[in-house]
Parts: sequence; structure tokens; C-alpha cells
Amino acid sequence: MKTYPNLLERIAHPRQTRRHYQKIKTEAGQQAELYHSFIHAVRNNDFKYAQVVADKMIAEFPHDSGIHSTVAGHYSQKGDDVNFLKHIAISLALDPEAYSALSRLTRFLVNQNQMPLARAVHERAWAVYVKMLRYFRTKPAELAQKREEHFALLDRWATSTSPQKKD
Repeated sequence: MKTYPNLLERIAHPRQTRRHYQKIKTEAGQQAELYHSFIHAVRNNDFKYAQVVADKMIAEFPHDSGIHSTVAGHYSQKGDDVNFLKHIAISLALDPEAYSALSRLTRFLVNQNQMPLARAVHERAWAVYVKMLRYFRTKPAELAQKREEHFALLDRWATSTSPQKKD
């Protein structure tokens, strides 16, 4: 009979599992607390404090796509295109299917009057959105309606940010 001496070492002890769960729960709590502080500062137009919180979020959770997308939104509001693109690129590198990052990038491209590229990114965002809708077992009729809403948004953005003519 063959024995497996390392088998017991591979089985996690309940205390180890509990410690690991508590560590994850603590990190999630810290992340949520920072995120809410950041959102509160942005809503109150306290951009200096928002920048401090954004830097802290990125330092503590550098591999979180959602945080980079949120921080990119902050830079977009400030009009800092370079940092916006930097954080959107990081967000999409971490998670190529980050819907919020794709949506923000689409809006940026529309504002820059890059409609063919904006449409391509919007199509990609739609593909990600469809995966999510199918996960929740959305019916085909509802899916068609969601598609109309999704692409109407792009058209609405395009008409609201039409290029201004320079004299």
C-alpha cells in the first residue's frame, strides 16, 4: 500500500482557514472604507483630499482594476487626460473585461471626437455587459432592449459633445 506522507500537510487546518478568511475580510473592509472616503471627497469637490485617498488606495491595492478605474474617473473630472489614460490602461491591463473602465474610455474617446475608436471600445463593453446579463439569465427580448439602450447611450454622448468649430 502506497502512503502519502505530505497529505496531512496539504490539508488546511481550520485555524489557518479562519485566519486567511479574517485577513481577506479585513482587507475588504479597508478597501471599502478608503473607497467611500474617496467618493465622499469627490462628491464634496474636495479634490486635494480625494487625491490623497486615491494615492493611498493605489498604494495599498495596486492590483485592483476597479480602484484604477475609479481613480481614472477622478482624473477625468479634473481634466487630467494623461493620468486618466494611465489609470484606464492599468485597469484594462489588470482586467480586460472591466466594464467601468471600458465605459469611461468610450466617454473619453467621444469627447476627443474619436468616434470609430469609441464605437469599437463600446462594442467591447457591450460584449462584457452581455456576459454579465447572460449570467443572470436575461431573456432574449430583454437582451435586445438592453442593446438598444446601450448603443443609444453612445449616440447621446456623440450628440452632446459634438466638436466645436474654430474660427
